[in-house]
Amino acid sequence: LIWVAAGGVLIIGFSFQNELRELGLRLRSQLVPEYAVQTGDRELTISEGEDGHYHVYGLVNGTKVRFLVDTGASDIVLDPADVTRLGIDLNSLSFDKPFGSANGVGYGAPLALADLSVGAIHFSNVRVTVNRAPMGSSLLGMTFLKRLKSYSFSGGKLILRW
Repeated sequence: LIWVAAGGVLIIGFSFQNELRELGLRLRSQLVPEYAVQTGDRELTISEGEDGHYHVYGLVNGTKVRFLVDTGASDIVLDPADVTRLGIDLNSLSFDKPFGSANGVGYGAPLALADLSVGAIHFSNVRVTVNRAPMGSSLLGMTFLKRLKSYSFSGGKLILRW
């Protein structure tokens, strides 16, 4: 009887493997909001973090980077620590691009990335700015959001459509 029950569980698990995978991804997104979940055709959902902001993990040239989605930032801005993890020498960059921030005038260096992905959203040849000063988190600003078809906030969720 135990073998029959175990076999039944295996058959049910195999039959519903896609649904179980989707359930696992949704649970992970609730427990760790930084993981985006594909919730529809060309639709990605990011859960609001405990701090009231939307953080998401992305891949920059294959390296995992934690981003803050920031509608107040005009650009995609990388934290110097993330750029170092990408294997880029900060001393080789020219920090001559002034920009205004909440902390006053800052300086950044232009950089072109081969790949930037957030969940199933993938862009190639992406122009970003590297901030000279540490920020604690890289930013996905309006240059990222404008590449999408739309984005909206609803019930503690950020929905991205492309």
